[in-house]
Amino acid sequence: MEYILIEPNKKECEIANKTLIEFIAPSRSEPKEKVQTASIFNSTLQEFMSMPNHKQYIGQTDVIISSDGPLNYHVVTTKVAKENLSAYKEMLSETGKVIATGLTSLLIDKKDIERENLTVSKNVQVTRQIRRSEPSTYCQLYIFSKHRNQEWNCNSYCLN
Repeated sequence: MEYILIEPNKKECEIANKTLIEFIAPSRSEPKEKVQTASIFNSTLQEFMSMPNHKQYIGQTDVIISSDGPLNYHVVTTKVAKENLSAYKEMLSETGKVIATGLTSLLIDKKDIERENLTVSKNVQVTRQIRRSEPSTYCQLYIFSKHRNQEWNCNSYCLN
């Protein structure tokens, strides 16, 4: 399985690179086909989608984790968030999933996701926290895919 990170913050990319090296380093006992790879792109999603090498990810991505980024308030406009949703759909494999969340609200909702012919399998609405010293909201979470009735199994996709 290959992991990709699309992140406009260079420092975050450097941290991710150091962290991912530990996770993807093959052990001697691990079969070659199990070795994971990772690619890190220091760019916005729009910049990534205009790169010539982005085409290798079209229809090939198993999991997209979108956290405080291309779909979130204070990061993009509603128009750009909807364009990014379409880009995510392009990138997804036939069984791929998107996990969309963040500390700022998502600028898309279930209707926007369904307009892209994607299926929401899980969602969590915004709730307020009790303590003022902590961030004031947990923002919604959506897990969605191209196909209906797919069970979500994080163990299939998570770094071990």
